[in-house]
Amino acid sequence: MLIFSKTILLLAIIIGCAEAKFKITNVKCLSTNESFAKFKTCRLKAVRRNINELSVYVKLLQLPIDNVKIVLQLKKRNDYRNRSIYEFGIDACAFFRNKRRNPLADLFYRFSGLKSHSNANHTCPYDHDIILDRYFIDDKFSSFIPLPAGSYEIQTRWETDGIKRVDVAAVIEAFD
Repeated sequence: MLIFSKTILLLAIIIGCAEAKFKITNVKCLSTNESFAKFKTCRLKAVRRNINELSVYVKLLQLPIDNVKIVLQLKKRNDYRNRSIYEFGIDACAFFRNKRRNPLADLFYRFSGLKSHSNANHTCPYDHDIILDRYFIDDKFSSFIPLPAGSYEIQTRWETDGIKRVDVAAVIEAFD
């Protein structure tokens, strides 16, 4: 395991992306079923030169929600192939019941800093609206995901009962 982690670190240094910083530059929120959920807020606000804060407020209209699946895709923008660099699906209710069952999702959740900015940090059922308030990507997250400089899109698809309900896509810039 030690050899594997040293190899990853070495590759990140060789590629030149170990010190990359991230900035959210655009966000799109889409409710595919307006009778299920509506976006009250989907906003990106510039706070400092290299920091933008993301705020999302989703009004849930059919409560309670007792199963949630989240599919996350990471894509390189302006890539002529337009394929995912990474795709990951997770049952959010099972994840919050026992985070140790999915260590990769747990690492992402801890390093991303979502816990302190969102009210969706508990297990099902969800009987309230979902709020992500003034979220920004901090330096701790950029050390967790080494990417070369460029523009990337993070697409998330939120499903309940096997039906796609909400799409949220954010564009992030990686820079030195």
